Amino acid sequence: MPSAMIHLEIAKKYDPNASTLFLLGNLAPDCIDIRAIKDHTHFRDRADRETALSELKAKTDLDDPFHKGILLHLFADRRWDAHAQSRYKHFFQGDAELFKQYRHEIGIASAYLYRHRDWADPSWTAMRGLDPALYASSPDFPPEEIHQYLEKNQEWHRTLDCPPSELFPMSFIDTFTDETADLFKKWLEK
Repeated sequence: MPSAMIHLEIAKKYDPNASTLFLLGNLAPDCIDIRAIKDHTHFRDRADRETALSELKAKTDLDDPFHKGILLHLFADRRWDAHAQSRYKHFFQGDAELFKQYRHEIGIASAYLYRHRDWADPSWTAMRGLDPALYASSPDFPPEEIHQYLEKNQEWHRTLDCPPSELFPMSFIDTFTDETADLFKKWLEK
């Protein structure tokens, strides 16, 4: 699972003129931080994760920016889990603090992106300003949870000033986000 700003970077590369609702959809699946629930909503509890994602694509109204954003989020997570997470595990194999260390590193990557993208703070502010009724259509991601997630994460991003992550440097993030945005376009065309 990439960080919030990596998700938004992918969304902006997929559609540089992305609507605020599309950007919000790219964050919504992470509004609940209970591991078992998140594993279920992200299809990590299914052996056929790729099939589950394709089934969701078939059911998603791609003209609905919020739900299209959710789809891109889940597509990016599947790709991250398959490729980027393995990069991290090479540094911390067998470490009991793996998940905590991993979250720390993607958090650093996220904070660095936030401070180095002129669109970041205005986009977060715009997402926080949306009427929750506009994103109340997915029971798995309740609007009140989404709004709390936005508030908490924007404030956290605003306060953390740090260098780029050593484990997930900008060269890695740029390649991953470029490729993921491009692969999502191609996947939607299938």
